[in-house]
Amino acid sequence: MEFLIASETRLLIWMRIRKINKEFSQDTHKNVIKYPLVGQIGPTSREEKEMKKQLVLRKDLVKVAVLTSALLVGSMGISSADESTTPTTTATTTIANPANAKYAADLAAYKLAMIQYRVAMVNYQISNQTAMEKYRADWKATREKASAAWKAAIDQYQAAQQARALKVEPIVATFRAAVAKANADFTTANAAATTPELQQAALTARTTAIKSATTIRGAAIAALGAAPVKPVKPAELTKPAEPVKPAAPVKPVAPVKPAGQEKASSTKK
Repeated sequence: MEFLIASETRLLIWMRIRKINKEFSQDTHKNVIKYPLVGQIGPTSREEKEMKKQLVLRKDLVKVAVLTSALLVGSMGISSADESTTPTTTATTTIANPANAKYAADLAAYKLAMIQYRVAMVNYQISNQTAMEKYRADWKATREKASAAWKAAIDQYQAAQQARALKVEPIVATFRAAVAKANADFTTANAAATTPELQQAALTARTTAIKSATTIRGAAIAALGAAPVKPVKPAELTKPAEPVKPAAPVKPVAPVKPAGQEKASSTKK
């Protein structure tokens, strides 16, 4: 309201100044018209004084108008500053939108559910990783155990073979010596034989000696016991199925943001 009054006051002052300017311009114009040509008689000293007096009066009126306007503007600024610094009691009532309140509650529950979901996911991954590591370790141990058993059987067989070979070697050597002696006796007898009967006798002696050596060899080897049997390599192991993964945790769904989240506010002064 004070601002409107000040504006009207300044408007009146401005109109007054304009009127003074107009009147002064008219007076000056009349004086100029009164003496339009060069060489004519100019205004008298009395008229000049009157014109100077009007000019001074006009300037004074302008100064007063300007000062008055400045004072009014200053008083308005002080009044406005006082109003701005004067504390006012404002009562603000905020009415929450039910949809927004529900969304806030759902959002808080969603954040909590997300934390629980991340924890569950970490436990799920650790559980799967532990199960897979155990599965691989068990499968490796099974293969290594089977391989070790096969290797042990082969090693035992080879050791028994070597031990038997050491026992059979002198028996074989004795047999070879008997065969060599039989051949040598046959060669000597055949060289001395002059008749077919003597030659046949040499042949028979040789055959009998070799058979006897063979029988002795067989009996000696049989006395060693049964020969070691080479173990049969087991079939390839069947790899067990991988552990079944449990169902993964379900990720919570974020709540849908309502269309309008603005809060209705009413301010009472």
